[in-house]
Amino acid sequence: MRLRVLDCPVAGLRPELDGLRVVHLSDFHLGLPSRGEGAAERAVAWAAERRADLVCITGDLLTHP
Repeated sequence: MRLRVLDCPVAGLRPELDGLRVVHLSDFHLGLPSRGEGAAERAVAWAAERRADLVCITGDLLTHP
């Protein structure tokens, strides 16, 4: 699991959105068998600390046995 903060300038972004904080969580692969549950819990706690304006969850949320 990688947790990192990146600054991503967006050309043409409206001034009132300057400083918008977006958290992107991806590929937890939850299900049985899975080691992703602990990673998901750590990622959610980390994301909550960032006090984001928007949270995006993408990728494979579930795994297949």
